Amino acid sequence: MQTLATTTAILSLLPICYQDFSRRSVHWIYFPLLTVAGIFYSLLFTHSLSQLLTNTLCNSAFLLLQFGILKLYFVITRGSATRLLDNKIGWGDILFLLAAGFFFSPGSFILFYLLSLSFSLIFAVVMGLQALALSMLLLFTAYSQHPILTGDWLLNKLWGQ
Repeated sequence: MQTLATTTAILSLLPICYQDFSRRSVHWIYFPLLTVAGIFYSLLFTHSLSQLLTNTLCNSAFLLLQFGILKLYFVITRGSATRLLDNKIGWGDILFLLAAGFFFSPGSFILFYLLSLSFSLIFAVVMGLQALALSMLLLFTAYSQHPILTGDWLLNKLWGQ
């Protein structure tokens, strides 16, 4: 049964990941599937509907608090009530986090939330910085006598040879 719950969750997560990465838009059907997998997964491990409901309510309250703080931040910094949904955060993000809340106890969910946001931020920054670094390197090589495909000129420059 655990394998079925895990497989269902992964089969829901793979298209979410692919669609989000390739189109920045996810078909809505995957979120209910992920939610059902989360419910099934939680019931398998807790064997308690009341524990599932408690965990889900706590996790949803945590998300509501996070979005409330974010909304307050935009009101304070921008001086007006910015439309948070659709302009800053997509519905897919909200639905994903709500569905993910079914898989975790409150403490584990907060840890997942923080680590996944940190990972996403680092990934976005690194990918952006690497693209910027490659752009700068290509511009440098376009105006210099150091083509990047021949030899180890960059290593030699760094090591002073």
